[in-house]
Amino acid sequence: MQLNRKDRQVLNQLLNFWVDKELLTSEQSARLQQSVTVKKTGWQLLARYAFYCTVVCGVLAIVAVMMDDRLIELLLKLFDASAMVKSAGFAVAAALVLSLGYRFGKKAPNRLYTRESLYFLGVLLIAASDWFLGKALDTGSGHYSVLLLSACFIYAVAGLVLSSRTLWLFALGTLFWWFVEEIGYQTEYAFHLYGMNIFIWFSLFSALVLCSSYLCSSYLMPHSPRTRLFFPMTKTTGLLCLFSGLWGLAVFGNYDSAANWKAVSQFELWQWNLPLAISSGVAVWVGAKWDDDIYQRVGISFFILLIYTMFFEYVWDVIHQALFFVLLGLSFWALSHFAEKIWLKKQR
Repeated sequence: MQLNRKDRQVLNQLLNFWVDKELLTSEQSARLQQSVTVKKTGWQLLARYAFYCTVVCGVLAIVAVMMDDRLIELLLKLFDASAMVKSAGFAVAAALVLSLGYRFGKKAPNRLYTRESLYFLGVLLIAASDWFLGKALDTGSGHYSVLLLSACFIYAVAGLVLSSRTLWLFALGTLFWWFVEEIGYQTEYAFHLYGMNIFIWFSLFSALVLCSSYLCSSYLMPHSPRTRLFFPMTKTTGLLCLFSGLWGLAVFGNYDSAANWKAVSQFELWQWNLPLAISSGVAVWVGAKWDDDIYQRVGISFFILLIYTMFFEYVWDVIHQALFFVLLGLSFWALSHFAEKIWLKKQR
């Protein structure tokens, strides 16, 4: 249940009064308090979304720098020191920024987004340190995935120590990036290993991360309450990556090259739609059984995505484009009508 701040204060006073009168036990009061959350105000939501935009812009800035060779050369010319010295300098700066964020969090625990913004700056500095370390140790092998794995380890340890969702999110993102890069390196970027392409490997790895999150939640959470902070994020990330890999498999099948994929008809790929369709059904069932909205939303969303993907694949070249968009619009109307009916039933 969500209440505004004033109602939450009144409820806490009532619960404390009932505990004093021995009408409730302390355990029952704590359980009731945990079931109530404070509604986010407009300014709080603005702070959250502005922080998300900060993270996205920072990531895009890094990608833009990495794709611009001239800018990289300019940055290298700005510093006359060796790559190892630059790496050490950025590492020290990252440690100082993370320490500053930790101290700020201790002084102002309610300033969550300001603290996480400092941690995000630390993420960028760690990435720069890791990149210069790769420059210093480069042997010409092109095995860059080792650097990604080291960055993932640093982000994960820092996230656990500092209880930072931002650092943990980048640890997860770097982990999946490392896996894709490692598959590319092992296959000379053909992305087809042991008869399976990158989409199958990515789905399997995502399933492994998802299962590992549940194992850790079962065995580590009772002994380390700090890990509870990261289980929902790890579960959601693993689930989204798993279904994204299955969707890629539904579109491209298990072909080892784009040329081989283009040479076949989409009707020959129908069997690769089954893993995503079955997984979506299982996710909706698990979500209903465990009362987990994440599973239900992901399962329903990717099932709808699969339906529309098949619609584009099988119908686009068969009928006139005007009729295609008419049918597409009607399908969205039917989906909206169906969702509205379910929503109205739940309101009763």
